[in-house]
Amino acid sequence: MKRCPVSGPEQGNSEAWVALLEQYLPPSLRRCADDDVSDSQSHATERTDAAYFAQTIELSNLLLHARDAGKLDLLTYVGFRLNNWSAVQFLINRLLDAADSLKEVSLPLQPLSNYDWGLDSGLSLDELTSRTVEPALKLPQVPNRPQSSDLTSLDAFTERPFADDHSRRFMAEVWQGLGSIVLDAADASPNESKLAMSHVFQILARLHHSGAISDRVYQYVPPDSYQASFRPPGIHLLSSHIMSVLSDAAWLVHEAEVAAQAAAAGEDSPYLPFKMGVRELGPEIWLEFILWCCVEHGHIEEGVWIIDRLVAKTGDQAWKFQSWKPILDESGSVWQTKIDQEETWRQPGHHERPMMLRKRHNPTPFHGLGKRTMSAEVASALLDNLPNQVYQGLGFRGMSPSALLRYVSRLKFAIAPSTADKQLLPTSRASNWFVVRVMESGGLKPDADPRAFEDFLRITPCVVPPWDADLHHVDKDDLARLSLSQLYDETSALAGLIEYNIRFYSKKRLCGDALNAFAWLQAIVDTSKIQRIDDFFSSRVDQPGLAFPTLNADELDSAKSLESSMPQLSSITLADLIDLVTVSRAFTFGDWLFFSNDADGPPVPPSSYGNQALAPSILRYATATKNSALCDAVIQSLKQPLSSNTIRALLNFRISMHQWDSVIMLLEFIRDHRTKSWGHSNATALAGEIIRLEERTKQQSDSAAPVEQIESLTRATDILLRLLQGEFNEPTQFAQTHFQERALFGLHRVFLSVPGALHDVATAATNTLPYKASPRTAVPYIPATAFHSLLSAIVDTKGSAAGQRFWKEWCLDSKSPTFRRLQEGGIVRMYLNKERNRSKGDPHFDAKYFKQLQKKATIPNPNTVRIIAQAALQEYNEHEAQSQPDPDSPTQPPPSSPNPAEDVLNFCIERFESFGVRRREINREVGGLLYRRRRELSKMKRERTKMETAAAADTATATAAS
Repeated sequence: MKRCPVSGPEQGNSEAWVALLEQYLPPSLRRCADDDVSDSQSHATERTDAAYFAQTIELSNLLLHARDAGKLDLLTYVGFRLNNWSAVQFLINRLLDAADSLKEVSLPLQPLSNYDWGLDSGLSLDELTSRTVEPALKLPQVPNRPQSSDLTSLDAFTERPFADDHSRRFMAEVWQGLGSIVLDAADASPNESKLAMSHVFQILARLHHSGAISDRVYQYVPPDSYQASFRPPGIHLLSSHIMSVLSDAAWLVHEAEVAAQAAAAGEDSPYLPFKMGVRELGPEIWLEFILWCCVEHGHIEEGVWIIDRLVAKTGDQAWKFQSWKPILDESGSVWQTKIDQEETWRQPGHHERPMMLRKRHNPTPFHGLGKRTMSAEVASALLDNLPNQVYQGLGFRGMSPSALLRYVSRLKFAIAPSTADKQLLPTSRASNWFVVRVMESGGLKPDADPRAFEDFLRITPCVVPPWDADLHHVDKDDLARLSLSQLYDETSALAGLIEYNIRFYSKKRLCGDALNAFAWLQAIVDTSKIQRIDDFFSSRVDQPGLAFPTLNADELDSAKSLESSMPQLSSITLADLIDLVTVSRAFTFGDWLFFSNDADGPPVPPSSYGNQALAPSILRYATATKNSALCDAVIQSLKQPLSSNTIRALLNFRISMHQWDSVIMLLEFIRDHRTKSWGHSNATALAGEIIRLEERTKQQSDSAAPVEQIESLTRATDILLRLLQGEFNEPTQFAQTHFQERALFGLHRVFLSVPGALHDVATAATNTLPYKASPRTAVPYIPATAFHSLLSAIVDTKGSAAGQRFWKEWCLDSKSPTFRRLQEGGIVRMYLNKERNRSKGDPHFDAKYFKQLQKKATIPNPNTVRIIAQAALQEYNEHEAQSQPDPDSPTQPPPSSPNPAEDVLNFCIERFESFGVRRREINREVGGLLYRRRRELSKMKRERTKMETAAAADTATATAAS
């Protein structure tokens, strides 16, 4: 799409848009019609050449830009404000002519739906599929289908269908224009409304005649009980009246044309004046008809735009929505509505009045569900079709998740009632249906973009599941006893999706988003509990004589779930969340997870400590917080056999507590009795502890340093040297890939870059490494979780600037080709033609990224940045506190020097942004520096603009004086 033809300051000026629109009108329809019209202008109004078609494309773009940028519907403005309905008719007909001409060049694709499968002959599915092969290969095609040429190439079939794209764009402008005209006609005077609607009828009549309106718009199929969205019978019942109105409009146009031709020939009109008695239909009917046409023909965004304008009306011009379900549930009263005599559909409880003897000369129009009332089903149908247009990775075409959420927020009244203060509601059939539709569309991938998925889940407040304290699996017999409402309305799936999203946040190390999602899920679970309690006592109110049972809670199996405040949360999600909290050092939240005093218990109760899917994460948290009591509680809860992850987590705890004999025992136990070996995290945890021990000994003189501390450092370096020499590797008869030897080589080169005791240990092990790498050796990457132990030790002892240098040396800072093509919603865009180099063996090979991949040692994540940012923020605050002048000092303080930690914080801000962290979370991570810097830049920009304006005024004054 071309750039907007009207500049920013002029976009709110309607005259600027109208001036551009007039070039697409014939001279006779322009406001200032000149007698002298150039040949080029006259040629522009011809309808046969390619230039005229190109101008029609520019016309559709102008209408689109005026609506988006100028907030102006040009067709409505020209009709109602300028009273130039002939120009409106001409412009819409021009768009329709272009759309009709494109049918001749569109490829007539024939999917399997074009075949007649014998459904009209009364064959069942079993009879149809039991046919022999010969008749099945000779399926008759549906008649009146254009045949594709045998000369059409495969490239022509697979290239982008520009003709279809332009045709859809033209028709989109037509439907939006018609909807806007009808909406404004409802607020206009009777004469203006009648004139506007006459042109609408002419356009709709042409659309019917050309086959642009499908017959399915008029069809009605009774909905099944499970359906959340259906087409009401309103248009079906009014089909004959609609066709009568449109036929009358087409006849009047034809009669006027014949009369004009006869008058030009000096003859009388061959037709006698005659007025058909057609029942007038209100704007509600025509607006609903246009919206159902948008639904049927895929113009969903245009239909949402019309409803958005409709909802924006206030006061006496306000519109409302009403559902057909109460009307259809009544015993068929709506089907007895006398449309020619009544004004609205018969509602439940309708009492038929005796007919008046004399008919009114000017009966009021038929308003359907009522004046200024639309069916909620058409909004629901638009909402249900929105997922059909989501982005799927093909180029840049498709609806982005942000656009999807924007449209859904405008239509969510169709699936959920409006609530105040973000009140949470029980799940409902309509919201469940729509969530399934969006997930089936494939436009959102939570594992790649959990943020967009959470924004989608937060659209509807209907997320509270039914409380099931037993948490058992439902079998077939239990399902048979459930009511339809329980089957289609009540579900725990949405709570489960939120839990999955917490896990995805944790996997991506987005700490703030994970904690916010956890708080949301906690509120949902608490609401479910409160509703369960209210239902229990409400059932007893109706039976005042019923005594409350007294039971021993210890004997109830269902009471076991009350040990945790969130029994629905899986151990895997809790483990990922605890690991995230540990590395992020969100220890306040972590202590609440384990030691909450709430009435319903902590989210991680002591009874779950023995779960070996959860125990390693708890041990890692105990290691970070030096909580021996928590570690002992986990160890006492464990049962044999212990998993390798549990043993390695316990090994890290022993390293942090300087229990070196236990460290050696565990390393030997893993090697000799489990045929396994140490993990990356054990080696980096040991290296990090060496860095901290060395720093503590340096802070004291050699004589003052405790003997235990020096001895501990010696023991730690000795164990690390033995580990680098391969003493604790798994037995060679089980090691086929030499993975640990190659991993030791990668750790060794990283340890060499850290000056001090760690460098000395790595140097001592250089000649005894069990593996000699070559330039072609694929050195295993250090997992980010293991790398963080080493980075944290460097940052804690040497400062954030050292951590930044360590990042630049060993962290892969360039994004992969796949990540660079990652779009909003987690969809990976397919390669463009310019991104392929077919001269290479792999046309997508990125040599620059591959070179970085070979040089670096780990792939960072937001937690890696967070470790540096936390240290830099502490240094920043300490410097700012020292730079504050003493109010009691009489001397003038010297000018403060720049804060050295600010550069590191700016580095962290850039890295957070590259990982897609929300701005508010980045601002929290860096102590408000992001927003503070933005305000300073905004202030500087305002001051610069003010100075430039003053300088321009002075120049103008000087020029005028001279």
